[in-house]
Amino acid sequence: MNYKMAWIAHHEAAHAVAYMRLGLPCTEVSIMPSEDPHGVIGIPDAPEFACSEDQSGTLTPDPEMCDKYVIALCAGYFSCGISGQPIKRALRMSRHDFDKVQALLPHAKSGHDDLWDQTFCLVVSNEGLIRALAYRLCKYKVQDRRELTLLVAAIDGDEEAICRLRSRDRLIHSSGFGHRSHTHPVG
Repeated sequence: MNYKMAWIAHHEAAHAVAYMRLGLPCTEVSIMPSEDPHGVIGIPDAPEFACSEDQSGTLTPDPEMCDKYVIALCAGYFSCGISGQPIKRALRMSRHDFDKVQALLPHAKSGHDDLWDQTFCLVVSNEGLIRALAYRLCKYKVQDRRELTLLVAAIDGDEEAICRLRSRDRLIHSSGFGHRSHTHPVG
């Protein structure tokens, strides 16, 4: 397996796992080549969605949502510890994420150090899930919301989810397709 592709897969998997564990919307995660040289995760733009609308229709930052988005955005960087990616490369890959974090931090409820610690704990406590999702991304290139939800349930020990995931993999494999070459619209 291409180690750079594995790094991208771990980076995007960490974002997706953080989004799901924090209850944030995530429609898909992909490492399909696109105009973005890194992976793509089907999520709303964090600064816009970390806001709530007041009675006059004005968007104002929601401090608790800002915290969640900061953690989810920083999770990709922390995945370098799981994937063995050099820190300099992880920093380059996370540049766009950190730009969004900078816009959110002034509105966050928690301080920078506390958010950094929470991100580290989330990534470490979900290492198995991040690894499993990264593996599936390397194999299939894309995972939609249904597959993400099924994988989370399987990793959390849901026997039915484990069986359904195995059945889906057998179906994909027996159809002669090693990976899917389509993406799902973000919505």
